[in-house]
Amino acid sequence: MLTYEDAVTQVSELLQVQTGLSVSKSSEEEIQLSGALFVNRVYRDFPVRKHYRIKLVIPVGSEELPYVLDTENQIDNTYPHAFTGKKLCLETPTSIRIQYIDGFNLVSWVQNYVEVYFFTYEYYKRYGIYPFGERAHGYCGIVQTYKDLLHIDNEINTIHVMKYISTVKVYRGHHRCPCGSNKRIRSCHGEYIKPFYEDCRLRKILDDDLLECYREAKEGK
Repeated sequence: MLTYEDAVTQVSELLQVQTGLSVSKSSEEEIQLSGALFVNRVYRDFPVRKHYRIKLVIPVGSEELPYVLDTENQIDNTYPHAFTGKKLCLETPTSIRIQYIDGFNLVSWVQNYVEVYFFTYEYYKRYGIYPFGERAHGYCGIVQTYKDLLHIDNEINTIHVMKYISTVKVYRGHHRCPCGSNKRIRSCHGEYIKPFYEDCRLRKILDDDLLECYREAKEGK
């Protein structure tokens, strides 16, 4: 959660890096930036040096993450990772919340998620593949995120481990690992499970994500 003062400071830092952006709205509830975001990236000898017209919305005093809108239809409608209203699908909220669990950093977020999004789009247009991998939308993307975080081999076992973490309130290394290996947790996925017991913030993120998965599954999304 960003306070208004912290948001103003971080916006000022971002505008020194991305000089094509400017503040278009500022209130105690949110700050909006509009203008041209410059992307200067190279991966596997594929360069992208291009400006993209965007609106960047930064909620203030809220757990909601910032988001970006494509304001000039630069992302093709057939591209899978642009939501209705041209809101960009940057990554799963889970990944972003965990990345910035110790404090949100706007400059880092723009560089590591927003700029990478546009680079990925151009790379996908050229080669038909995602250079850094892809996650599904909705609860499938959430489960895929935890699959990677917990080093589980498939989504079904990932859900079992998520449920275990959410319902068993104290770390029990001698328990059988919920991944189904029949090994003790301490000898199996313990090093990946234990952080969720050591940091209540991680546990809260997982609990909220599991509820979201249940909600979406119930609604048939």
